[in-house]
Amino acid sequence: MGVMLECLNGVIEAEEVPESWTKSRTKMIKKIGKPTWRDFRSIALTNVSYKIFMTHIREQIERHLRINNLVRENQIGFTEGGRIEFNHFMLQFAVEGVLKGKIVREEHMLKYPLTKYAWENRRRRLYPLTKVNRGLVVVALDYSKAYDSVNR
Repeated sequence: MGVMLECLNGVIEAEEVPESWTKSRTKMIKKIGKPTWRDFRSIALTNVSYKIFMTHIREQIERHLRINNLVRENQIGFTEGGRIEFNHFMLQFAVEGVLKGKIVREEHMLKYPLTKYAWENRRRRLYPLTKVNRGLVVVALDYSKAYDSVNR
């Protein structure tokens, strides 16, 4: 572990990541037995030392947010065990509550940027949903292409 620690500290001191960290291989994994092209999901294979380094960085960010009481109750990003699927559950809960005529309290308000994964679900009619006359407005922002046109 000492050698790995030395290498990772070297990355921090050099303020430059190794070129191998900037590359990944994308593989397609089938979801079902006899898949069509729609039944595959992509997975990016990246350098193991990069994963270790970024896990450490993520843990430090989570720790900082937790110690300084900066984590909101309904926050998913930078939280231990937080997964995008939790947001899907919260959205379904809020929509069903409004459609059944139940009151949706402010803490049930959903505000989060959609990842590419969540945006793909929109095609399956999960997003966006606006039902103003029933008291529910869901705003979905897709940040997946937000930085494609930034001048470098």
